[in-house]
Amino acid sequence: MKRAMRWVLKNGIPIALGIVATVAAVNYANEWRGYTAYGSEWLVFPVTIFICRKAINLWHHIRKERKKSVRRLHDVSM
Repeated sequence: MKRAMRWVLKNGIPIALGIVATVAAVNYANEWRGYTAYGSEWLVFPVTIFICRKAINLWHHIRKERKKSVRRLHDVSM
């Protein structure tokens, strides 16, 4: 169960956000142009996944550093 939850956090949520953002971007671009064409709005999906993964990695790094600093404070106070 824990492994499945980790996969969903790492892959499922960014993929879902990327799909929703891409659909919105493609619809907006097609309405703005007035015709169907393929442009950079299709890059929304990989960029969204990249940003989400970087944010998750940053969050994990901050949590790890916070635990280290709490341990150091605890060691110093004793």
